[in-house]
Amino acid sequence: MDTHNIAFVTDSTSDFPEGVAERLGLHVIPIHIVVDGNDYLHGVTISNQEVIDHMKNKSDVKTAPPVPGEYSALYERLFTQEKYDKIISFHVSDVLSNCYKSAKNSLNLLDEKISKNIKIIDTKNASVGQALIVKKAVEIVNKYLIFDTLEDNIDKYMKHCPMLFTIDNLYWLKRAGKANIFSAVIGSSLDIKPIVGLKDGKLYQNEKRMGIKAAIEEIADITAKSLDKYKKVTHVWIAHADAMDNALYLESKVKQAMLTEVDDFQIVDIGPTISAHTGPGAIGLAAIPDEPY
Repeated sequence: MDTHNIAFVTDSTSDFPEGVAERLGLHVIPIHIVVDGNDYLHGVTISNQEVIDHMKNKSDVKTAPPVPGEYSALYERLFTQEKYDKIISFHVSDVLSNCYKSAKNSLNLLDEKISKNIKIIDTKNASVGQALIVKKAVEIVNKYLIFDTLEDNIDKYMKHCPMLFTIDNLYWLKRAGKANIFSAVIGSSLDIKPIVGLKDGKLYQNEKRMGIKAAIEEIADITAKSLDKYKKVTHVWIAHADAMDNALYLESKVKQAMLTEVDDFQIVDIGPTISAHTGPGAIGLAAIPDEPY
């Protein structure tokens, strides 16, 4: 199989370091960001920083997936105009967003000759976690020239790509209607910071610490312990919402805590899929081992 005839698609919910999506040849479809009733396209008509600025100004910020027609239009263009033979489309956790459902529904709008050559994959992750899984999947396809068995080949990476983050201000969770997930800390001291994990596509409260620095240190320790059983770790990507100083602090703590080798540290902006719910100051990371077993 000629991998040049496979198109790789992902939602803009995946947060890549600058230039990586382009290097991988990804076709990124933007999610919708609705600010005070005005609809923007993420990364096209509104940036990550602009979303944060709107939140700081107390604007009403919401996110919405592309509608099925937007996905089908992209898929059809890739087949008919850009002459791809197959498409692999990667999406944010189905539990967190309707992007995956919308992409699946878009297949009903396409001719069967096209739809049967499209693979829709729920990465069961988000932000930098989603990006790392997409990157690994593209590398696997390019190396082993596979299509039909891709899910089996990337499943082990999806299960071993921990993502953790913490929130600087619980106000944003309350405003986004997510307070029920973290009922144990809502109403406590304002300096209590929940450490949020993402497993099997679902958010859960991992730990809680007093103060953002302590929460960051705990994230570093949890990450190191979860990855130390592997011979080598290739990527640790840190994401932040207007919190570069804390991102650098997390990087330094992870480097101190890790016993296994890390080839690639990156710091990127958290996209609005996460930041619209967690607010400015949120920070976290995802990591993926070179070989999980």
